[in-house]
Amino acid sequence: MISSDLWVWLSVGLTLAIWSTLYKATKFFRWAQYTYIAVVVSHSVVTGIGTLRDRFVPLTTGINYLLILSLILGIMSLLISWRKYAWMASIPIALMVGLGAGLSLYTLINTDFLGSIRSTLTEATQIVGVAPATALANSARVIITVLTAFYFLFTIRLKGPASRLTTVSKYLLLMVFGFTVGNALTSYNTYFVASLKRVLVEWLGFGV
Repeated sequence: MISSDLWVWLSVGLTLAIWSTLYKATKFFRWAQYTYIAVVVSHSVVTGIGTLRDRFVPLTTGINYLLILSLILGIMSLLISWRKYAWMASIPIALMVGLGAGLSLYTLINTDFLGSIRSTLTEATQIVGVAPATALANSARVIITVLTAFYFLFTIRLKGPASRLTTVSKYLLLMVFGFTVGNALTSYNTYFVASLKRVLVEWLGFGV
């Protein structure tokens, strides 16, 4: 039985409109595209107004005067729309990019770089005296990590039989990239199945 829920009809309509691009860039696809952009922009504007309210109200009550800094920087960023004062918008943008880069670099070094070294050393100490499956898994991770690191040692040129380590490392990297792409395709497949279920089950009522 076909659904009578208006929201299901709207969702399916947008889904079918997006799917129409498989044929060509139809008017239905543009309608769905513009609708999505309008909803995202509207949501961002409402969220921005709510954030501005949350930053401004505490200033009037004297709770936290430091919030005036975020208010001033936010107003300065809006000046990018005026050519005469657009230079002032570069200040909050520079602060945002600088702080974001600093925090990201700290997190990257602490988790990816140092964290990988710590986990590799820990796994290297858990190869002997553990279950065979655990020893095999830890050995594989340690060997793959070390061999992959050889691929990026551009300052040291390996010669002779040792140069084959670079080739092995390249194949290991390709395997990792393949697994990454496969996982990404799996997640996209989940979205597709959910959309297909929405059309066939929730809208047309098949299998209900």
